[in-house]
Amino acid sequence: MAKSVWDEIKDMFKTKSQREEERQQQLNDAREQQKGVIEQLGEMDRQYTSTLPEPEQPDLDALFPKESGYKELEYDLETDEEIENKVKRELDPEKRADQLKVNRQYGDGKFEVDNEKKSAAQKLRQDFDDMRAAYDELAGKIKSNAVKNGTARGSIVQSALDEAEGAVADANAAATENYEAKIRALDSKLEDLGAQRDSALEQLDLRYAADVNAQIDKLTKQRDAEQRKYDEYNNEIRQKQEKYQRDREKNIAEYMQEWNSNQADLKRKQASYESTFGYEGEKAENYLKRYNLAYDFYKSLSPEIAVEALESAPEMKYYLGYYYNKLLSTLKSNIED
Repeated sequence: MAKSVWDEIKDMFKTKSQREEERQQQLNDAREQQKGVIEQLGEMDRQYTSTLPEPEQPDLDALFPKESGYKELEYDLETDEEIENKVKRELDPEKRADQLKVNRQYGDGKFEVDNEKKSAAQKLRQDFDDMRAAYDELAGKIKSNAVKNGTARGSIVQSALDEAEGAVADANAAATENYEAKIRALDSKLEDLGAQRDSALEQLDLRYAADVNAQIDKLTKQRDAEQRKYDEYNNEIRQKQEKYQRDREKNIAEYMQEWNSNQADLKRKQASYESTFGYEGEKAENYLKRYNLAYDFYKSLSPEIAVEALESAPEMKYYLGYYYNKLLSTLKSNIED
């Protein structure tokens, strides 16, 4: 605002310090009011930038896939328990067949011994029957002869009968002794068969256990060798995956550095163009509104204060952009006028 002639006359009588003090007060007042203008410009800038499309970011996952393409091999090898159960399932039928063979051999031998015992018992009974029949026949003859000779009641007849019965008893005792000896021999044979069976079964158990352990050891070594192959391969794959991720991060960093550099270069070129030719389109309209708002404020101040207040506010350069120098030039021209 230009001073009146009367104000200029009054200024002529003020001391230098008074004039400096008044100037400083005016500048402080202008800066205080300027804060409100800066806030308005800030809001205009936020509203404008919110309408701007975000710069399209590069699709890093498409350019640099997260997955390396390397795949670890999945495997499901048998556990120790599964190997043991498998071996036993394979060998158990053979063991049971061998056990059955041993028990069948024992059964056949026992069957023969039992038959021999039955035969011995039958023979003993037959011998008893034969001795009784022979005695009865001999006794009949003794009695018949005695009747013929008229001595049926004599001691000679009885003595002959007693002698015959004693012979039968001796024969029966001898037959019984032979039978018992035969039975003892057969029982001993049965015990031997049982001992042979138990020994054979025990040896079979030992052989089976050895076969099981040998087969388990063989399959376990095969399993462990297979697992080592898988582990070695998967370790190589993991190392390749880790290297791929390190290279990917490095490549992304280099790419983004170049991309950001290109973006900054584009902004510099845009800023250089706009500093020469001004803004275009909606941006020009928005910044012109900012300029008009700032111009109306600074025009209300004395030219000297307006210039100094504008130069003391770095925010104005950002909010006015291309129009900052234009506004500063206009305000300075007001001083000259």
